[in-house]
Amino acid sequence: MGILGRTSPTIQGDRRITDITDGTSNTMMLAECAGRNLEFTMGKQVGTAGTGGPWANPDARLQIGGYNSASPTDPYGPCALNCRNDKEIYSFHSGGAMLGMGDGSVKFLKATTSLDVVLQLLTRNRGEVLQAPF
Repeated sequence: MGILGRTSPTIQGDRRITDITDGTSNTMMLAECAGRNLEFTMGKQVGTAGTGGPWANPDARLQIGGYNSASPTDPYGPCALNCRNDKEIYSFHSGGAMLGMGDGSVKFLKATTSLDVVLQLLTRNRGEVLQAPF
């Protein structure tokens, strides 16, 4: 899927820059997931047993699926940013989160960005070339 990550639970993926056919400026490499090892939902701390480990932990991966505030136990939902820090993009910035792109640039992604657009930014070779602003 993305630039970094594992091809299986135990095997680190080997990727070349030529594998990023959607373009390095259109593909996210890193994204914020602030507040770990605590649980945050919609800007409020809701627990003390967060998942994924601390910052820069190689096992602190993102699993983009969105969040559904109407049904918090659902594994998927329409809210893509700053909704829940359980493996989703999450920051304490007002209105969005920072992304590190494949070309080395850093972009601020608005909290109103749709889940579809976030998923398109995550994939590297599906022909999804987005035009800024996202």
